[in-house]
Amino acid sequence: MYRKSSLSLTMLLLTAILLPFAASPASASADIDVTLSSQHEYLVPGTAVNVTVDVTNDNVMSTRSFDLSLDTTYLPSNWNVTLADSTLGPIFPTQSSSTTLVVRLDPGTPLGANGQVDVTATRTDDANESTTVTLQLSVAPLYLPTLDVSLVGDSGLIVIAPNQTVDVQVPVENQGNIDDTIILQVDGITDLAEFWSNWNSNQSSNNTNGTGNGTGGNNGTGNGTGGNNGTGNGTGGNNGTGNGTGNGTGNGTGNGTGNGTGNGTGNGTGENGTSMRGPARDIPPDWEIRWLDPVAVNMTPRESRNHTLRVTVPPDATPQYRGIALFAGSMGGNFSIQSVIVIEVSTISEVLVSVVDDVNRTYLPGVTEVVSFEVSNNGNDVTTLVYQTASDSTCSADMATTVGGELAPLASEFISINITPNAITHWNDTCTISIFSTENSTGVIHESSYTITIGVNWGWEITPPNGTTITPGTSKTIQVGVRNIGSEIDEVRFDLTGPGGVTATGPPTWVSVERGLSDVISFQVDVLADTSLVGLHNLILTATGLHGGEIEIESIEIDVQPRVDLDLVAPQGGNVFVSAGDYSGFSIQATNSGTNSLSFNFDWSGLPNSLSFSGVPTVSSVDVGESFMIPFNVSATSSAVATIHQITLYAKSVNGSDIIAQTTFSIEVGHSPSVKILASGDTLPVGENTVSSMQFVILNDGNQQDQFSFSLSPSTDGFEVTISPLLLTLEAGGQDIVTVSMRRTTAIGDATLALVATSSNDDAVTDSYSFTVTDVILGVTATLTSTETTAAIGDTVQSYLWLTNTGNANQTFQLATTGLDCSNLQSTISLEPSSSAVPVLLECLVSQGTPAGVISLSATVTSLADTSISATSAINLTVPVDHINGQPRLSVTVSGSEENTLPYQGSLVLTVIIRNDGNEQLSGTLSLVGEGAADLSPGWTAVGGSSNPNYNLGPGEAASYDLMLTSLYTTSGGELSMRVQAAGSGHQLLSDPFTLNIIGPTVAPDGVSFGLFELDNQNSITVMAVGWVITSLFILLAISKRRRAKKDHIRSTFFETDETTGELPPLPMDNDLPPPPGPLVAGNATDDNVDDGDVKMVDGRVKCPGCASSLKMPEGRQPPFKFTCPKCQESVRVVD
Repeated sequence: MYRKSSLSLTMLLLTAILLPFAASPASASADIDVTLSSQHEYLVPGTAVNVTVDVTNDNVMSTRSFDLSLDTTYLPSNWNVTLADSTLGPIFPTQSSSTTLVVRLDPGTPLGANGQVDVTATRTDDANESTTVTLQLSVAPLYLPTLDVSLVGDSGLIVIAPNQTVDVQVPVENQGNIDDTIILQVDGITDLAEFWSNWNSNQSSNNTNGTGNGTGGNNGTGNGTGGNNGTGNGTGGNNGTGNGTGNGTGNGTGNGTGNGTGNGTGNGTGENGTSMRGPARDIPPDWEIRWLDPVAVNMTPRESRNHTLRVTVPPDATPQYRGIALFAGSMGGNFSIQSVIVIEVSTISEVLVSVVDDVNRTYLPGVTEVVSFEVSNNGNDVTTLVYQTASDSTCSADMATTVGGELAPLASEFISINITPNAITHWNDTCTISIFSTENSTGVIHESSYTITIGVNWGWEITPPNGTTITPGTSKTIQVGVRNIGSEIDEVRFDLTGPGGVTATGPPTWVSVERGLSDVISFQVDVLADTSLVGLHNLILTATGLHGGEIEIESIEIDVQPRVDLDLVAPQGGNVFVSAGDYSGFSIQATNSGTNSLSFNFDWSGLPNSLSFSGVPTVSSVDVGESFMIPFNVSATSSAVATIHQITLYAKSVNGSDIIAQTTFSIEVGHSPSVKILASGDTLPVGENTVSSMQFVILNDGNQQDQFSFSLSPSTDGFEVTISPLLLTLEAGGQDIVTVSMRRTTAIGDATLALVATSSNDDAVTDSYSFTVTDVILGVTATLTSTETTAAIGDTVQSYLWLTNTGNANQTFQLATTGLDCSNLQSTISLEPSSSAVPVLLECLVSQGTPAGVISLSATVTSLADTSISATSAINLTVPVDHINGQPRLSVTVSGSEENTLPYQGSLVLTVIIRNDGNEQLSGTLSLVGEGAADLSPGWTAVGGSSNPNYNLGPGEAASYDLMLTSLYTTSGGELSMRVQAAGSGHQLLSDPFTLNIIGPTVAPDGVSFGLFELDNQNSITVMAVGWVITSLFILLAISKRRRAKKDHIRSTFFETDETTGELPPLPMDNDLPPPPGPLVAGNATDDNVDDGDVKMVDGRVKCPGCASSLKMPEGRQPPFKFTCPKCQESVRVVD
């Protein structure tokens, strides 16, 4: 078999060498050079290679592009050859360009499926110019043993229990393309990262039914190239160990079937020996893992056989994942491949939980007991347990620690559980607790249970009251708290005794209390009024239980208090008087009628802020039966309001805030009127033309509402005076404004006056404020400023008018501007005398029509008190011309009739309006433009009578013209589009187009027209023929009748004689000759004489005799002819 393989390989190489010489020669163009980076490629099935194709433009003159094509006629279908580019270029002369030829060989290609492919480069612009080169392709032999472990267990993962033997069927396949013998071997492996990565990937693929990723690494094809002389790592004869290195690329679908391709290098020792690994080195000695049949002999390509792998796990094996490397070696290819399976040793789990020392333990309702348990690992694996508990509804169980430590087999640990019976349980109730131990590594849960029985306990808890205080001669109820601290319901009886003079009464029978609950027992304690007990004393309480017989004794402390009795007596009459701004003294009498000395301090209510007490002792003391006077002083502020205040005085214990006595009296505050006048200045400028005013602040500085009257002193002769208001009512502390207004009548110079305010409550209470009346000085300055120097049409110019009142009195000024329209200008403004200027913002619009150039914005301010006092300021602004698209704002509007119809040989008058909406002077000439405009003899007449079409318009001006259009003999009919043009220096504008309906000469009817109707030619001929026939018949009939009449007349009539001659008149004869012509009249008439209404044409123009208009005649028109004047509608005959 080996000799056969060698012979096949020899023939393959010989065929590959001779194949290029047997291939058809390549065709070539002198201008195209095509070269390949390789002329012959050997590919292992399932691999690919890139071949570079270089195309050179050997033409030294032209830049060209080339189309690339492939001819695969002699290439088996197992090959797939594609070009990266179908066109190269443009390629400059003598330059080259390259592309890639991708060659792929199917994985299952048999040996001998060789062939060739022709690569042709053809000029894009000339299909006859091309060059072809040939690439030879050969299939290389492939030795590829594989082990399909995906079918072993769960994708290579085998679960085996300890002390178990399993025979595993492993598919062995020859994935090569040549017969081969495969040797099988096993070994241990510790690096399982790649296995788990592939295994997890397969699990994900299987779960999602998606596309898997085949692993080429394990199934890669490695071809040893070491031949017979390789040096391997193995030892001994033909069994040398050679390690082939394969780089596999896998593309898998579904559950991850990968076809790997790789190029391996294997070196072995011996003649054609398949180098394999020696005995398994990494498998424990007590494990058995071996092939029952380690050799697969003479496997054909693509053949698969199942070989048995026996795996025996020892009984003491711990849970683990044991990696097993399975080797399949090719004897023909001299290399081996490795696949990995994993043996999972299953786990045996057993956990035992037992309680520790639970003797003599009593479980009571609501009481927590800590119980210890021992947990033992009776399994065969190290484990860590996670604990949880569950219990009946009659108790609760909580783990102190939920995670235990690591337990080796047969090791133990202790856990604690806090067990609390439910508070509602009773004596001899039971509760079962379940303990769940979960192995952290496997998730196995072990359950144990423990049952408890509820016991009983008896007991009471007494809570006496604290600090019970009793006044002699009174009784007091005290309450004692009782709590059943036992585990069941019980009954109790109470006895309370005390010292002489104190009696206590309680419940006479047994008191029942539920377990865990409390109750309050009331006792009434009486102290005799004449008892000698004072201070602290004890009462003894005895409690006896019914079931337990327990006796509980408690001491209850009481404090017998002395009696307190203090009297306070107010001042005589119960009233104290004090004046505003003054003080007054009085005394309070204190008497101790109690049984104990007293120390107290005073507090009060009802005292306003305007009143205050002084001289009051901090602490006052009085012995039993003692009485003494305590002094007080009351002070009133100057602003205190005159009224009566009710005051309550309290005596409070020094040791607490208890009120031990109180009394009530009144404090009356007397009236104290006062007034003040305030002002901001002492000078009032007063003139004759306007009224000057000065404001004063009036303050009621008294302590009661008051009304004040006002006057000026001394005499105010020579002045017109107004005081507003004359009477002013103010509350205490209130203030208001009084205005004094004055105007000079006859007074001259300065005068000193005083405003006097007098109280209505007391006319002796007054205040005055002096001021000087001076002459009025008027003056104003104005300055106009702006940061803008240029403003276009439509812009708003912002400027500030700075005003200063340089006089000595308030002035109101009138504001006005010229040059621009300032919309926000206020008409007047009032200013106080000041050296500082006040800004007034002006926003002025440059309106449409403002002339271009420099304009002046001027602002004038005038005093309303004296119009001779004024100031003016101005600034210059440059207004640019207002153009649209480089043209002035000039518009031309044409209007006429609805149809604008020009009758034949008639005229039409249109109205043309030209308007200057810009800001510059415009002049120019109007004209009619459009095809045929000159033939309409346009005539211009301006409103006002001028026939000149010139215009000269200022900003905002407009002009109107009548445009007369005339239709001549040669004017043909139709619609004409016209415009009116306005042209002048620097501008040329057109009106909107308008249409003229021109009526041409009337065309003769096609037949005969009868006015109301027409007949066509055929009907006209028919009617005329009939008419001629009828007319001829009538003429013949008339001639015939006339001849008969003549004959009858000759025969029947006598001849009559002439009265003058007596001769018979001659008989009329037919065909008598006409009389001879008369003689010519002599005179001076000539052929040049023209009748009235006839005119001659001179230089192609005719002058109308009716309106003297000079009309141009159409060219080629020769007299004589007639026409109607378009202006006066007179008929004119033109003669030679």
